[in-house]
Amino acid sequence: MEKEVSLRCGSLGRVGEEGRNLNKETFIRPEIFSWAGIRIVEAAEGRSRLELQVEDHHRGGAGTNAINGGIVAYLFDGLLGMAVRSVWTEDVVRHATISLNIQYQRLVNVKETLVGCGHVTKAGGTTVFAVGEVYDDWGLVAASCTGIYRLFRRPVRSPDSQ
Repeated sequence: MEKEVSLRCGSLGRVGEEGRNLNKETFIRPEIFSWAGIRIVEAAEGRSRLELQVEDHHRGGAGTNAINGGIVAYLFDGLLGMAVRSVWTEDVVRHATISLNIQYQRLVNVKETLVGCGHVTKAGGTTVFAVGEVYDDWGLVAASCTGIYRLFRRPVRSPDSQ
């Protein structure tokens, strides 16, 4: 399964533009992901890969042992958000989710590790569009998501305002 998912996700192979280290210690509050058991594997160049170490409290989707849809939604927001974060320019100070649209194709059946991959599809002045997928233990897409994010930029000061 790992090989199939790696082929779908690709590998970024480096930390990002200009050597920026895009990891949980430097650009997000670690507790946002760590309390849920989510690990940032890669986040650079508009792409991201996250993994969730599945525990019993993540289960219960459709009254089964599958991953609960709310957990999948949380993973998607982080997954797409990390892809968006990886394309920030120096003037961006934060971003926020405008919308997420999730399609559950099948029950998300995973024994140990839920893998998700995301990437930015379009970035404009203040709006960024991204997509993502999560995979079951067979390497099949179990759910997909589109998201829209709002960038907040540092105000531009004119030379006269100083």
